[in-house]
Amino acid sequence: MKQIENNSKSRDLINSRQVFEKFLTPPRKSAPEAEQKFLEQATIFSIPANSVNLNAYCWGEGATVLLVHGWGGRGTQLGYFVKPLVESGYRVLAFDAPAHGRTPGNQTSGFELAVAIETVAKNEGSIHGIIAHSLGATSTTLALSKSVVASKVVFLGALCWLSSAITGFSRLARLSKETEEELRNLMENKFGEDVWQRSSVDRIAAKFNIPALLFHDRSDREVSYQESMAIARSWSNAQLIVTSGLGHKRILRDDRVVRQTVNFITEGVK
Repeated sequence: MKQIENNSKSRDLINSRQVFEKFLTPPRKSAPEAEQKFLEQATIFSIPANSVNLNAYCWGEGATVLLVHGWGGRGTQLGYFVKPLVESGYRVLAFDAPAHGRTPGNQTSGFELAVAIETVAKNEGSIHGIIAHSLGATSTTLALSKSVVASKVVFLGALCWLSSAITGFSRLARLSKETEEELRNLMENKFGEDVWQRSSVDRIAAKFNIPALLFHDRSDREVSYQESMAIARSWSNAQLIVTSGLGHKRILRDDRVVRQTVNFITEGVK
């Protein structure tokens, strides 16, 4: 009986490791027609970053506003911000994170995305503003806590706690509580036992005084708007705008959100 139990535990561990590998593998989806149009207007280049070259896009001239996509996204996913920012006199820069879009790779993490943001910022020399979505907001926070400097920050559907990503993934994959717990153990094994504290946006942002504007939709099924509420409470110079009916991705192309974002980025700039 003991041997059977041991074999069962071994199978569960192997299964958990396979699920963990899948957790670190972002989905790649083709860019829709609207994003193809953004590509046609962009200057496309690459930025060397560790073992891969990040595929990057830029539009316009002026102070740089960096766009940071979320998990499974693409740089052009935030393309609706490009035209109004360019018309306001900015250079807009976007990139595909490792294992996303046209950038090589199969697996990645929010920590690797943070390093990519640091690399892009170092390559640019100066960043005026950053607009980041979902996990991209988490990674932007990590980058801002290290070497990245920006004058304005806008987060859309921000993920505050990395543990929520585990919970959401487990729910969608219909994993057992035991497998979900093993995923958490594997996260700690890979990234350190303090992974949850090191990646908590509200904890990190409590030290920030950068002007920030946060948007989050009440009906967001991927990331609860409570997460942006937690960030706004801890970030002394942040304002939260809660929307309705836009979900997790439509918020990226809503005219009012885009307009408010551009107004915030340009406010006080001569």
